[in-house]
Amino acid sequence: MKSTSSEAEYLRKREELQDNLREMTREAEYSAWNALLTFNAILISVFAAVSLVTQANRFPILLLISCCLISCACLIWNFLSRRENVLKQFESSLEPDYNIDLGDIEKLKRELKRTRRVFSRIRIREKIAAYIIIPEAVIVLWMLWP
Repeated sequence: MKSTSSEAEYLRKREELQDNLREMTREAEYSAWNALLTFNAILISVFAAVSLVTQANRFPILLLISCCLISCACLIWNFLSRRENVLKQFESSLEPDYNIDLGDIEKLKRELKRTRRVFSRIRIREKIAAYIIIPEAVIVLWMLWP
């Protein structure tokens, strides 16, 4: 009987640790996305203003702003996807508990596949938003080069 109690305690602590890690991951993810959004918003604001007050070549400015908008769109899409996924999980947690039968297991497998697809797409958009900083930096340097 003692081992069952220690197993239950272990499982409880493991689940608590996993919950904490999920929350820390979510916070880090949101922080990174917010930083990228802020960076792109600053570039858009500054170079939109620059294009209005100077007669500089507008092509690099348009290219830069386009890159920023693509990056912002990817990040906003991530926020919306994450929110939608959390809402779906919340809705399914409100469903009454039933005895698990083969149909329920298949439903869980489908939901897990869907969730993995969502997170895979989130990661792709996140990488696009992060890596697009490189051409943005090149364009800024190109425009500022004397």
